[in-house]
Amino acid sequence: MNIGFIGAGRVGCTIGRYLADAGIAVEGYYSRTKESVDVATTFTKTRAFESFGELVKACDTIFVTTSDDAIENVWNSIKQYDLKGKVISHFSGSLSSDIFFGIEATGAYGCSIHPMYAFSDKFTSYKKFNNVCLTMEGSSEAVSRTQ
Repeated sequence: MNIGFIGAGRVGCTIGRYLADAGIAVEGYYSRTKESVDVATTFTKTRAFESFGELVKACDTIFVTTSDDAIENVWNSIKQYDLKGKVISHFSGSLSSDIFFGIEATGAYGCSIHPMYAFSDKFTSYKKFNNVCLTMEGSSEAVSRTQ
């Protein structure tokens, strides 16, 4: 699994650092602002992607770690790329994987991951993430590949 993050805030930085420290291949980040990406990639020792397309091409698992109100727009932007066989997941506390409307037609697998955790600080929250309970829902393929 090689993971790319769309969104470089508290959730993206926390999960990216936690996974990278665990030896899981985190490729890097794409975000609206270069400053956010620079902070996240420095913190996680990963790379910056210049576009959605570049990230999608390089990663087989895409974690959308934006605000809830941006997830649908991100989905609408990335579904035009070749997603066959990829896992697309978001970390919203209130939205289901249904936000990835039409994902079946792309050949991708969608799920949502709901951490029972307050991401208070992008630079320290990862230290306690091993004690966090997660719930997941979505396609069985996506859920099994992201566990």
